[in-house]
Amino acid sequence: MNNKLLTLLFSFLIGIGLTSAQKAYTVKSVPNVQLQDSRQYTTDPQHLLTATEVDSLNAICRDLRAEKGVEMAVVVLPRFTDDYADIRDFGFQLFEHWGLGRKDQDNGLLMLLITDPEQRAISIEVGYGLEGTLPDGLCKLIQTRTMTPLMKKGQYGAGLIAGAEEIRKVISGDSDLPQLLEAQENSSWWEEIKEMFSGVFYSAIAFFFFILMIFGKTRKEIKEQMANPAISPYVKYLTIENVSISKKYIPLFILFFPTLPFGIYWYFYCKRLKKRLLAEMICEECERTGTTVVEKVTRDTIGDYIKITVQFRCKNCNHLHTEEKSFKIEHNRNYRRGIGFGVGSSFGGGSFGGGGSFGGSFGGGRSGGGGASTRF
Repeated sequence: MNNKLLTLLFSFLIGIGLTSAQKAYTVKSVPNVQLQDSRQYTTDPQHLLTATEVDSLNAICRDLRAEKGVEMAVVVLPRFTDDYADIRDFGFQLFEHWGLGRKDQDNGLLMLLITDPEQRAISIEVGYGLEGTLPDGLCKLIQTRTMTPLMKKGQYGAGLIAGAEEIRKVISGDSDLPQLLEAQENSSWWEEIKEMFSGVFYSAIAFFFFILMIFGKTRKEIKEQMANPAISPYVKYLTIENVSISKKYIPLFILFFPTLPFGIYWYFYCKRLKKRLLAEMICEECERTGTTVVEKVTRDTIGDYIKITVQFRCKNCNHLHTEEKSFKIEHNRNYRRGIGFGVGSSFGGGSFGGGGSFGGSFGGGRSGGGGASTRF
């Protein structure tokens, strides 16, 4: 009977322990250890770290403050409530709530670890004054190179200590990670350039076949009109004028270099046809052939239509013939309509009495929104 009672009691205590270990926190429910003891910088309410690990983190934070004036706080929690979008949201609000860093410098620093499997992640939140020293990419690199490899093995304390040590090295100028980050960013930049040119190349190829299809279809329609004796040379001329490529649009074809040969071909093809039509025109006044020239070409956009007006003049008798025709814009094949183509902060009021245990406070600093987080 006694054994049974002991078993039930033991199970009950384990249940309580598990429930407590999985407590979900809000920003306001996270205890600020700095308020009770200015020598403390590591908040671990569920005792997820060992006492030795907490002491090591506190020592790093104290050294950073004493040597560089940088104030860093470390927070370790099992999980946060559903009131926050993610660890960055929670970390940002906690940073703002505590007012990390000096108010006039905004150079606080928060390292936040969440251990629950559903939310497990590490986050570094950086104040405005430290963003130049610890940019987002460097925060991410610190996490992935020094912290998460250990944390994936369950060595949370070791991972936090490694990250804090690397941050101290970065601030002191002793870390190799800034150079590594620069090399990665340069490599990434080159990859982006190659990707961009690859995209342009494939776009140009696609555009090449698009132009080929359009030119082929338009050329067929023109040949049919040219062979139709019922259509006057004047009307045929306007039709070709509508699909002609002006010299000023040649640079656009140069930009999409695979289409340049088609652009040049089409320009001279239309020019040759117009020259042939002018030679076939018979002057209405003197009935001479081959004496007609183009005096003026105007284009007017009216709603969904473009109206082309061409004035033809006979060199022999000076007779002027005006011909105009409207073309619906979506069927217009002249492609003129845009071919689619700092360092130093303090916890205000904090005190460092030799063996004393006096409360401190944060100095009212704000987060710059910089930093990074990594799930693991």
